[in-house]
Amino acid sequence: QNYRASEEHDAYGQRFPSDELVILSSLPVPLTVYWIAMAEDGAEMQDVPVSAGTAVGTLQPESVFHLKAQPGHSFFVTSPTAEDAQRKSLSFVYRGELNAVGISEEIAGGPLIVEALDEDSLKIALSDASSACGAVSHDQKAWNACMATASKFPRTGLKIPAVTASHWFASLWGSREHWRQCVYEEDTSAIRKLELSVSTASGKNRSIQASVLREDPLVLAVPALASAEECQAMMYEEELQDTTSLGMAFVSGGSHSRARRTLSRNVYAKSEDSNSTLSKLYNKFFEVARGATGFNLWPPGQEPVNWLFYKPGFEYRPHCDGGCGMQRVPLGQRVASSLLYCTVAERGGATIFTTDPLKFTPDVGDLLLFAYASDPLSKSMHAACPVLKGNKSTATQWYREGVREDWNWESVNDLGQKRPRRQEL
Repeated sequence: QNYRASEEHDAYGQRFPSDELVILSSLPVPLTVYWIAMAEDGAEMQDVPVSAGTAVGTLQPESVFHLKAQPGHSFFVTSPTAEDAQRKSLSFVYRGELNAVGISEEIAGGPLIVEALDEDSLKIALSDASSACGAVSHDQKAWNACMATASKFPRTGLKIPAVTASHWFASLWGSREHWRQCVYEEDTSAIRKLELSVSTASGKNRSIQASVLREDPLVLAVPALASAEECQAMMYEEELQDTTSLGMAFVSGGSHSRARRTLSRNVYAKSEDSNSTLSKLYNKFFEVARGATGFNLWPPGQEPVNWLFYKPGFEYRPHCDGGCGMQRVPLGQRVASSLLYCTVAERGGATIFTTDPLKFTPDVGDLLLFAYASDPLSKSMHAACPVLKGNKSTATQWYREGVREDWNWESVNDLGQKRPRRQEL
């Protein structure tokens, strides 16, 4: 298999696996792979008679079989003694993207055991296996040797060949360094505290303390800006608890990408609704952003809040929200971002900065703010690490200087739109 010829890349040059079904076997005998022509879409682990299948290839002893298929198609395998029902596997379904299926047996000549992993489950399984290699993850040679032993299917323990495991790890995790920063390394410690002020329901201001993680460009964390109850109220009011109302997130240009592997929906704060939890939090976002950055940031004309939901395996690969590599961002473009974490993962799900390494693992209600009005070294490049257990949800706000009701973020995004001079604002 020529992996590099079939893999995908994103705008940042990161690799992703090709869409295929990969079947691995630990058996010392060849297996015949059957496609089930009349299978009910999505039906798996069914006992299907051999006569209902069409042979599509042979999986050689202790080897790997690659197959292009349509999502929802079902398959099974048989040993040379196909007449014996014990030597025929239950059916398994190709779910799309990269799927790995392991075929093994508990005892020689016993029933064929199927373990199927979709792309997200495989990403998590490789990370869990890699944990045994964390102590040597700084050394490529030692890492390779450890991974060659540790890479296995989680339930059956079927060993994944070293070349296959190495390719899958590189395409699903991006790099050893990315995994190490996401999973193995500790969080970044604060370099100082910063006092900020936010308004309360009574109209009075209250002082909050933020932790500065980097001075330039600024990165700071505000613990418990929102309570768990406020997060739940916002999710209920905006109907965000039902994930079926969410769609796969878009990237620049209006397309989907495996680099941004998350469910998403825009939600709009209503300034006239003083009882709206979202509106109250929205105003706090801007109070914190103004106080921390000194930028002239106000709600009119800004982008809506972008709600993101990450289930196990979901992530957002390293990317820039705005002016990476720019000495000065043009007026009207994004200058900062914030993330309010309303659900946090049991494992994984940290936010990291990759060019100038920083790591932040949130608690419920924490806000992370980072600026990039001037970021010539692209230090604001960041990533949402894969969720390994549980779920994560965030309310993302992007901030622009100079926008207003009659010249809003959509006007700025229109090519050819004349920008007002700073002194006109």
